Amino acid sequence: MKKTILSLLLACSLLSLFAQELKHCGADELRISALKQMPEVARAVIRRDEELEAFTKKFVSAANHKDDAEYVIPVVFHVIHNYGPENISNAQILDGIDVLNKTFRKLLADTGSLVEEFKPLHADTKIEFRLATKDPDGNCHSGINRIASALTTKGDHSVKTLVHWPQNKYLNIYIVAQAAGLAGHCVWPADADTIPEWDGIVVGYNYVGSIEQSDYTRSVALAHECGHYLNLHHIWGGNNVPGFYYLPCGDVNKDCSIDDLVADTPPTIGWQTCNLNAKSCGSSRDMVQNVMDYSYCNRVFTTGQKLRMQACLNSPIAGRNNLWSQSNRLATGTLNAAPLCAADFGSSRGVICQGDGASVVFSDLSYGSGGSNTFSWSFEGGTPAVSSQRNPTVTYAAAGTYAVSLTVGDGSNSYTITRDHFITVLPEQGAAYPLSESFEQLDSLEGSGWMGASQDPGAGWEITSAAAYTGTKSVRLANFGSLEPTSDQFYGKTTDLSGVTGPVRLTFRYAYAKSSADDKTSATIYFASDCNT
Repeated sequence: MKKTILSLLLACSLLSLFAQELKHCGADELRISALKQMPEVARAVIRRDEELEAFTKKFVSAANHKDDAEYVIPVVFHVIHNYGPENISNAQILDGIDVLNKTFRKLLADTGSLVEEFKPLHADTKIEFRLATKDPDGNCHSGINRIASALTTKGDHSVKTLVHWPQNKYLNIYIVAQAAGLAGHCVWPADADTIPEWDGIVVGYNYVGSIEQSDYTRSVALAHECGHYLNLHHIWGGNNVPGFYYLPCGDVNKDCSIDDLVADTPPTIGWQTCNLNAKSCGSSRDMVQNVMDYSYCNRVFTTGQKLRMQACLNSPIAGRNNLWSQSNRLATGTLNAAPLCAADFGSSRGVICQGDGASVVFSDLSYGSGGSNTFSWSFEGGTPAVSSQRNPTVTYAAAGTYAVSLTVGDGSNSYTITRDHFITVLPEQGAAYPLSESFEQLDSLEGSGWMGASQDPGAGWEITSAAAYTGTKSVRLANFGSLEPTSDQFYGKTTDLSGVTGPVRLTFRYAYAKSSADDKTSATIYFASDCNT
């Protein structure tokens, strides 16, 4: 039997599809464009850049620079989404942090494949990025914000107007559907010191980490942007501000005289392919595997780049020297292991079909204490019905919508979170085609095969006689007073199309009222041939 599932997502919902070509960093282009439009700002940026460059030269040449220090940078991720694939999982974000840190700490598994002559230059930068566990007010936090906004498809500096934690205390990383048409972009410290509200990194959702929506090849993009954040230029020279020149990667003019201001990176015109034998500027081999190239096989920071980034972290420009200070790490919850302060969880799936043998893997996402916590799960309609595992696997036999509850404890305190309508199990038996439903014969949705799931507290899908197209009834979501954006689903009956030939037609009637002139409510319709899609 072929099953088709109809799902109406009512709220800010958008499905975005992207081509799979590898995009590049747009930091140079955005920088040039911004500075040309703001000459006063440009002059201030040039002054800051000159100050930072003088500080960097002094730091690198000094015998007593803090080469042995370890630098921990507090990070907050802002997932700017429109309920599409850009709303990536916590697991993908954590994997992104892991790949980022392994890149900066010389711990990637494939470093043995580096070109032999560059292995002695490959450096452990001693820089680490760590998720904040406290927000700017000192409250318990996961280090991950999720904000619904259509700006996710724009992905320029405007996303930073939605939320921006103090830039001298946190590295703000914005995950978006499209990063202004690029893999990512970032402003340099001199720019950030002049325009603090622009500080941070914007990166496409499919360039974070090596799992789910991204992959290992694309994962280097975040490390590349962090290089810019710490004052590294593209390895072929790029844009060093004075004169406002812009040198694109692989410049046909083959200008090898422009420098990236790092002594141990050989001259190159830059590469967008992994040509390990390239010699674009004479007899010396190009360092195609350098993180600041565009080759997408780039895994190396050199000793010179390490010192340049460490110099940035010791400079007051853009407050980079405060990021890793003990007082700031204490304030951001990145100094010691965070105590348990809130319960949270996620799941591998939210919708399954009855009888398809699929299971749901639940993940503990509670804030603090990690593996030392105790867990008490409750799964309405699930098997097992309870569990003390941290990340249990649960199956569901009967169609319906079910709540999930988790209580987490550390021996002193415990926290509980319950989410109603968290799991939806669609019925295995499909309704006959053609299917028509006026809801006239229903007093409630329970047992009808039609199911709703709502994030709105106190609101839910219901049969109502307040409005109708034919007869006296319809289905309503009474969320008019909701103050926060949510994604609310209404699932239609599974339908047997096994004997149907030709096109299938769907018609429906709807009405809604805006709560304000700025209301961006939208309806999206999804079809699936089975519950796995």
